[in-house]
Amino acid sequence: MTTATTIVTALGLAQTQPLQQINLDGIKDAIFALLGVLLMIVLGVRAFWSYMEDKPGKMVAQILGAMACGMFVFFPDTAENILKGVIQSIVGGTV
Repeated sequence: MTTATTIVTALGLAQTQPLQQINLDGIKDAIFALLGVLLMIVLGVRAFWSYMEDKPGKMVAQILGAMACGMFVFFPDTAENILKGVIQSIVGGTV
């Protein structure tokens, strides 16, 4: 035993239970949601500039991209099921 372990054990401060792992899923979800919202804002600004430059095709593409991003950020399970259904109808079989 090391000196620190001996002191902790002698003082009765030895830990009886193992440390629990910290769950960072909530922080991860919050960061992904924040990044998704930022991406939607960028796409919205780009769509506005495409509108101002009179490029309707580019504007529609930007809006559809922002909508798809919003679907994955705010409704991830539904977006995953839709994506699986589309891939399954194209490729066939199970995904």
